[in-house]
Amino acid sequence: IGSEAIGRIVDGGSLSGFAPYLGWLLVPWAVGAVKRAWRESRTQQQSEQAQQRRYEERLAVVREVHDVVGHGLAVINLQAGVALHVLDRRPEQAEIALSAIKQASKDSLDELRATLAVFRHADGAAPLRPMPGLGDLPDLVSSVRVGGLATELSITGQPRAAPSSVDLAAYRIVQESLTNVVRHARASYVTVTVDYQQDAIAVRVVDDGIGPMPGPDAGQGVTGMRERAASLGGRLSAGRGDSGGFVVDAWLPLPDRVLDSDSGSVGDESAEPSSIAAEQLSGRPR
Repeated sequence: IGSEAIGRIVDGGSLSGFAPYLGWLLVPWAVGAVKRAWRESRTQQQSEQAQQRRYEERLAVVREVHDVVGHGLAVINLQAGVALHVLDRRPEQAEIALSAIKQASKDSLDELRATLAVFRHADGAAPLRPMPGLGDLPDLVSSVRVGGLATELSITGQPRAAPSSVDLAAYRIVQESLTNVVRHARASYVTVTVDYQQDAIAVRVVDDGIGPMPGPDAGQGVTGMRERAASLGGRLSAGRGDSGGFVVDAWLPLPDRVLDSDSGSVGDESAEPSSIAAEQLSGRPR
């Protein structure tokens, strides 16, 4: 429509004649506005998703490093206290404690390198050292027991292969629980129970210490354990026991493909490490 024609329509007061043309002019504008809004919304959504992924990755790194370094330092601190206490009277026991310190520091460094390698190799390349799992619990318990804390490991149900994610989470929950016992509980005895249920692996750690610790830093390790369990669709509770002390209960579900497998194999994700774990916990020779 020319400007003169529009002018005549407006001057003549006949806007109704212009309405059909106005509609055709508004359609492309409306379509363009909708497309722009959709693109902006999609860009914002992608940005938020990328930001959430980065946050979750950082959280995973922090959680792993916290558990690895925290446990190693707790064991080293415990053994150093033992060495100082018996150095003059029982030098042979002090030597054992110092050897335990050396081994704990080496294990922590090796595990830290393996942990960082997992996050560094985004292409899926396997780390030089496999991540720990339920098969490593006897060694974990021994590292605490040698420091003088009476520690018992009990396995119930039929040990079987589990996905590496569940295997690692169960190990880390026990590790962090024992670290808290060593650092805060003033306990003399702690029991670790791993129960292989029909559809899940349940972990329970109980000590006879002083119970929950107050303070601003209290509960950070428990928060990390809850996040681990929740990320797998499980749950975790922690608090004072009925007769005192502190109790950690975790329930980690097993995927359907594990439940349906008679052989215990779980595919490419974790068959080798988890099969080893099942053999070690059940006492079968490898």
